[in-house]
Amino acid sequence: MTDETAAAESGATETRRETHSRAALAEDARALVEALERVHPDPYVGHGGRIKLHCRLEETIRNLPEETTTGDFYRRAAPLAAKVADGHTRLIAPDDNLAHDDRRLPISLRVVGTELYVDAVYDETRTDLLGSRLTHVEGRDVDALADRQAELRGVDNRYCALAFLCQSLEAPEMLRHLLDTQKSPSKPTVTFRTDEGTAETCTLTPIDSDASAVECLSTAVERPSGTGPRYRLLDGGRVALFVPGDLQGYREHCEVVASLGSEDTFDIVRDAHERTVGGETPDDLEAAISELPSMTETLTRLVREMDESRTETLLVDLRDNPGGNSVYADLLTYVLYGWDGIGRAKQAYEIPRRTDAHRRRYGDGKSLETRVDTAADNPADFDFGPYFAATDRNHDDRIATTREQLTQHVETFAKEATDGTHAGYYAPDRVVAVTSARTFSSGLAPALQLSRLGDDIVGVPSGQAPTLFGEPVREPLPNTGLELRVAGKYLCWHPDIEGDVLVPDCELTPERFESYGYAGDASLRLALDYVNDEEP
Repeated sequence: MTDETAAAESGATETRRETHSRAALAEDARALVEALERVHPDPYVGHGGRIKLHCRLEETIRNLPEETTTGDFYRRAAPLAAKVADGHTRLIAPDDNLAHDDRRLPISLRVVGTELYVDAVYDETRTDLLGSRLTHVEGRDVDALADRQAELRGVDNRYCALAFLCQSLEAPEMLRHLLDTQKSPSKPTVTFRTDEGTAETCTLTPIDSDASAVECLSTAVERPSGTGPRYRLLDGGRVALFVPGDLQGYREHCEVVASLGSEDTFDIVRDAHERTVGGETPDDLEAAISELPSMTETLTRLVREMDESRTETLLVDLRDNPGGNSVYADLLTYVLYGWDGIGRAKQAYEIPRRTDAHRRRYGDGKSLETRVDTAADNPADFDFGPYFAATDRNHDDRIATTREQLTQHVETFAKEATDGTHAGYYAPDRVVAVTSARTFSSGLAPALQLSRLGDDIVGVPSGQAPTLFGEPVREPLPNTGLELRVAGKYLCWHPDIEGDVLVPDCELTPERFESYGYAGDASLRLALDYVNDEEP
């Protein structure tokens, strides 16, 4: 453990053990709800109305002890944010990040159907657990734990709850919140079930958080490595595999951030540079952005190579992508289907709530002349310009609006749009978006957009709903210092889909997962079999 990690761990421990008076915690609880109502587009949507939200607030305050710790307050107050149930709004636990802990459980998990499978093991003495199903932790079954997870961190659907649960279960300190106990078990007792139906109960000893996996589920499809947008041609060029990568680290995302005038622009660019490029970030903002990997350049190279190889199938690998900026979905649609495809796909809409907090984080959004009925004209701060641009305009108008947005805010793409060399350059016979339960937020955008154009979705249903809230802003609570993240935008990615689950055209079920020998890339194999009309 490095000195920096040790300091972070010590700080997280100290923070969660700090004690506060009942009056101070009541002030924090009220500040939390005040921020929800001030920033969120619809803070009552999951609570069932304003009365129920405030009733829960008063119940929380009445049940506060005369004095308690930050960690205990977190467990009491987190449901006030989580019950908004939008997947983005949440109160951050004082020990939420694995970087604040030098220990982790020696397994990682994945969701298939509504089951949790061990997909990697970090302890060479427990490789027997690989591929088994987790059924209980400390005597509590997975369903109960998923319910508890949804109380602590808002979810869009059951897959979202299970995906977040996988993350929490890998961090020993988070168990105390899931189990609602004062202290996490030092060696949690867990129960697994094998494919033969045999159950085994054992204890897991946490290991160093920076340990590498000693064994993972097998894979057969070679995925391109790296953090930025990338691709690989497979089977002699017959198949292309595209991975969008870090959706807060590509160049075009940072160009959008810079163009909108966010106060956090340089911090965002520096963080992106550290993740995707490494080394020292240039002090000059434009220079730093220019060094980031470009989605436009990657996609134009991809379609040229697919054209040369006469590629038959494109797999868009969205598995485990947590999102970031969704402009890449438009760029992908552009190189495959041109502006006409964008016009057909862009019937979704967004309604930002341009509060002061949202403007500070994401800019004022006033640079587009096409925006009408802006926040300044609406007493609730709603900006309905994007909504009317999507719903009241015809095909050609939607193209013009999107083109204006992209060329004004995405400098790298503006150069491509000037001559249009790669507009609809090449689309293979089949395009398939591959999803997992951890496909989230903007990570799901291409699946939703491509599905409007008749393309297919294969894999585990995403934890993200077709209608969602995004663009969270950060609000610290005055006494505990806990960070509240509140969504500031309403998005309807796919107006034609009802419900909270985007159902794949071909789903990776536990039975299909088993038929692929519990392969780590079973969804990709299923996608290839699906386009070839083959049964797994």
